[in-house]
Amino acid sequence: MKIELKGLMRRPASFLNDRLGIGKKDADQTLREDLLTLAGGRRGAVEEYYQSRTENMLWMGLGGVLLAVVLIVNGMTEDLSLREGRIQRPDYGSDPRETVLEASAEGTKETGTVNLEISQRQYTRAEKEKLLNAAIAELEQVYLGENTDPDEVRSDLSLPEVLQNGSVKVQYLMMPYGIISEQGKIMTLPPDEGTVVEIRADLECQGTAKSREMSVHIFPGILSEDEQFWKDVGTAAKEAESSRGEEEFMTLPSSVGGQRIQWSYPKDHSFWFFAFLCAMMPFFWLVRADQQIREQAGKRQDELREDYPDLVWKMTLLMGAGLTISGAFGRIAGEYMKQRQKGGDAVKSRYAYEEMVYSCREMKSGVPEGKAYENFGRRCQIACYIRLGSLLSQNLKKGSRGLASTLEKEAVSSLEMRRNEARKKGEKAAARLLLPMVLMLGVVMAVLTVPAFLSM
Repeated sequence: MKIELKGLMRRPASFLNDRLGIGKKDADQTLREDLLTLAGGRRGAVEEYYQSRTENMLWMGLGGVLLAVVLIVNGMTEDLSLREGRIQRPDYGSDPRETVLEASAEGTKETGTVNLEISQRQYTRAEKEKLLNAAIAELEQVYLGENTDPDEVRSDLSLPEVLQNGSVKVQYLMMPYGIISEQGKIMTLPPDEGTVVEIRADLECQGTAKSREMSVHIFPGILSEDEQFWKDVGTAAKEAESSRGEEEFMTLPSSVGGQRIQWSYPKDHSFWFFAFLCAMMPFFWLVRADQQIREQAGKRQDELREDYPDLVWKMTLLMGAGLTISGAFGRIAGEYMKQRQKGGDAVKSRYAYEEMVYSCREMKSGVPEGKAYENFGRRCQIACYIRLGSLLSQNLKKGSRGLASTLEKEAVSSLEMRRNEARKKGEKAAARLLLPMVLMLGVVMAVLTVPAFLSM
């Protein structure tokens, strides 16, 4: 049947392809070449493709026309019913349906909008009585659950809240209270002789009520041999505890049911976990220490890049004022040391200036000035400082003519480097904030959707 239906569109598709020249136009040449390539040069694949494509288009067009007809008929039918002043109510037991209607009055062109909540269809009195009686019969069949006799109930009951496919609602009242829950679950273990519980089921169907009273005899559940034995052990221990309360020590039973009992406190094996943590503490500390070193090195590099533009500008200004390279270098290091001594712990040490102080001490101890500048750049381990150290060392040999302008250009480029670093830090901060933002979005969505679902 499937092949026959598929063949219905073969002739119309062939006719359209021939009449419209589908697949034979110059615009289709690239697609034809691709089809031939995929089919390994088999020319019949081109005609098969265009034939299948046109057939599928005809089937989809036919389906679209049929769907449009159905929608139009459905819309016209609803309009006709409204013109007669009738709206179909939701079926029995359904939720109310909110409908927006437009009303127009004779003799005026204006229309009004009415928001209407249409309630479910109501049963007749006879139908309610029939449903309530059927619900009582249904309840009598299911309320025992897995039990077979109401005079010997040893497992949970089955007390449904709705019956007859939701048309009848049920509420339960237990006497005495606290032995069985409203869902039928046994909450309190009854004595061996059992407990009689009276159950009253109040059934309601659209304002009409009816009650059904039932009586069940609740007994303890049937235990296996092992369960019964351990129950006897617990009973014997409780009896031993209640007797001879005036003695300092309580004596536990040494045997129960002919079996010797050995008592001990439950073993707490959590100490193994803490022992493992203690044994792994050196490894954790080692990993954390390495991580801290890497973090500190990263912060040092960031701080060196941050201070580089200021340092170069200071060098440029001092040399422009007539100081030599060593004079400007020593002046910057000396001002830094004065601030440190004056401010004490309040002035934070800076890696770049500490390296300059170290280089000044090297020169005082006999290290050549050019070598000290090169060492300064190597110790900083950043390309810009290595370039600065080499620049100072080279100009020391050939003279400081033009060094101020060179340092000024270096300062300008260093400011651009600082802006790039700030941009990178901003991008990293935005990436770190992405996860908290996604989590906050999830919380907002939960706050908005969960109450809506709970109110349904």
